[in-house]
Amino acid sequence: MGKANGSGLLPILDRFVEPDVEVVDAGSMTEGPSKSAEPSVPAQSDISPSSAVPSRPPPPSREFVRRRMSSWVAEDDHTVIVGDAGFGKSTSLRVFALDMLDDGAHFPSVAQRWAECIPIVMPFAFWARLVEKDETNVSLPDAVSIWFKKFDISEALLNLIRRSLEEHKALLLIDGLDEWSNESAARSTLALLTTFIKTKAIPAILTGRPDSAPSIRCGSKRA
Repeated sequence: MGKANGSGLLPILDRFVEPDVEVVDAGSMTEGPSKSAEPSVPAQSDISPSSAVPSRPPPPSREFVRRRMSSWVAEDDHTVIVGDAGFGKSTSLRVFALDMLDDGAHFPSVAQRWAECIPIVMPFAFWARLVEKDETNVSLPDAVSIWFKKFDISEALLNLIRRSLEEHKALLLIDGLDEWSNESAARSTLALLTTFIKTKAIPAILTGRPDSAPSIRCGSKRA
């Protein structure tokens, strides 16, 4: 248990309650009972068998299993956490990053999988606004540099972050795929993100709200 800070609050890593995620149990994908494609026709019927409407089999049944979020995301290099407001998506990215930069005791599965990576947390909306304002596409490294310069970090630390992207030793934690004001800019930004993840083979954990986050096709899994 961590010590309380000057305000009397425990550090966020000690206050955070890790949420569970619901994922489809692949072993539960079973087909429904088979049915005849064509119903039987009475012998004296004037209706020809070819005019009968075949019945459709029911869709495969699905079962969901609950998993600890940190264990689930650590099973794949590309994941999308989908949840409603207040679910804890943004906070999860923050505590994952803090724990990786600490001793990894809170989320060992995350810390161990990406032990050699530097976690980079950035809001998707910030990058989308840069793309919207600039007629040319703003690359991910450029967006990351602009984002971290807002916090007045040292040039040495900024160079370390840039180098982690170049050397494929970064873990991208991009928050809020659904948070944008310009759809065209959001689509362009998402395309830039997808391309970067694919070509650089960079691991990434992304977040968004259900039915709002645009789809990302980089072999990622969703929950």
